Amino acid sequence: MAVAVAAIIGIMFVSCSDDAVDEVLPTVTRSEYGNVNVIEMSAPTVTGRSVTFNAKVLNICDAGVKKVGFTYSNKNPLPEPKSGTNSLRTTAKLAADSTFSSTVNSLTEEVTYYVRAFAVSNNADTVYSDIYCFEAEVVLPSVTTMPVVNRARLGAVVFGKFNVQGTKPLKSWGVCMATTPLPTINDMKEVARDTCKISGFEGEFGVFFQQLTPDELYFVRSYVETTDGRVFYGENRMFRTTRGGQYSWQWASNVEGAKAAGAYDRITEAMDSASYYYNNYSNLYLSAHVEYNTGVPTADCSWGGWIRFGSNARYQWVGTAQHETSHGLGVGTAGNWSSLCVNGKWVKPIANRTLRAVMRDQSLSISGDSQHFWPGGINQREEVTNGTQNSYGESIQNERMLRANAMILNAMSLDGLGGPRP
Repeated sequence: MAVAVAAIIGIMFVSCSDDAVDEVLPTVTRSEYGNVNVIEMSAPTVTGRSVTFNAKVLNICDAGVKKVGFTYSNKNPLPEPKSGTNSLRTTAKLAADSTFSSTVNSLTEEVTYYVRAFAVSNNADTVYSDIYCFEAEVVLPSVTTMPVVNRARLGAVVFGKFNVQGTKPLKSWGVCMATTPLPTINDMKEVARDTCKISGFEGEFGVFFQQLTPDELYFVRSYVETTDGRVFYGENRMFRTTRGGQYSWQWASNVEGAKAAGAYDRITEAMDSASYYYNNYSNLYLSAHVEYNTGVPTADCSWGGWIRFGSNARYQWVGTAQHETSHGLGVGTAGNWSSLCVNGKWVKPIANRTLRAVMRDQSLSISGDSQHFWPGGINQREEVTNGTQNSYGESIQNERMLRANAMILNAMSLDGLGGPRP
């Protein structure tokens, strides 16, 4: 709220109470004021931590007006546009109708400011308007904990959402978790990244929790922490981790050829590892059949899980096994793939939210073509070994990327991708 402060017979009386009455100068002709500059200021308009000042020159003397603006202070109740007065100033441009305005941002909350307009004539005479006092609006942040949708045996993606970002500077925000109700930031937690700076995502933020306990009840709350140490929580929600996926595999063809070529152990390890990630970080079903085929340049897989590995050892590893498994689960092979990946973008929310959480980047969305998706599709070995960078330059790599791939496929299934069923 802004309140006028009146000046009478050279003595300044300062009042910031709601009972103060603004003195309104009438619109008059120049002759009524004589040869002096006269200005008036209206009450400041405060929006959060910003304020807009408006004033008008009612009368211009023969010397004219050289400069106009506003001077304000949270220390000096008689702000002046001079150095050494604990005051700040902002100059403005005089419009054709003799009005001028200025906006100041990043005010300090819960502090009283004093402001008045000023005009400087060409003969260096300075005149002032009445003084107003005002405070920045304090709007506290508010967050919601969203229902937990994508959960598996050892992992879960949990999202929160800003209802109001508020005017307080923020220190961190994210989701805290515990096995008892009403978790706090002193319990297990992770922090989301820069989501409230991004338009189009409704202020959402997601966290990927890993290495959880199977079939365990967890409690989660979103939170936001301000720089002054206050913490605000969203709803307390609970979810139970699952008993895991139903991924199995077996050799189906040319086992002896794989052994003779030295590929058997590598492929077996790759498939066992893929089974681990899909059984612990998804709830998906697949009964895969593996073939060693020297006529295959890299590796391939059909819908339902017939996986063929070629002779190139580069592709006889867990990343390739998971990449081909994704085809067996419907990526590029399901009848409804093209209705879910449209014009190069995944159109459903659960997989996109999951990607943002596992990549620690709320600006990302899944891209794809008729056969593949990215990031997270492990289309090249280096996406795991060297890592896949998010827009903050952070590399998501190794185990986190392998877990992320399984969680994204689980989310695609929740979004409706037509994969095999038991």
